[in-house]
Amino acid sequence: MLTMIELASPWLKGRTFASWREDFDRRGYLIFERVLSPDRVAEIRAALAPFLERDLTAATMSRD
Repeated sequence: MLTMIELASPWLKGRTFASWREDFDRRGYLIFERVLSPDRVAEIRAALAPFLERDLTAATMSRD
C-alpha cells in the first residue's frame, strides 16, 4: 500500500509538505496542476459556463 507522500508525490514536484504549507500560509492558496483529467476539467467548465457568462456584479443583481 502506498503512503500519503507517495500518493501525493506527482503533485508535490519534489517539494516537502512543509514547503507547500509555507506557500499556503504566505499566499492563502495553493495551485496543483494536472490533478484533474482534461475530460473532467471540460465537464466542470461546461457546468459552470452559464454562471460565468452572467454578469453577477452587485449593481446588476436584483433584490427578490
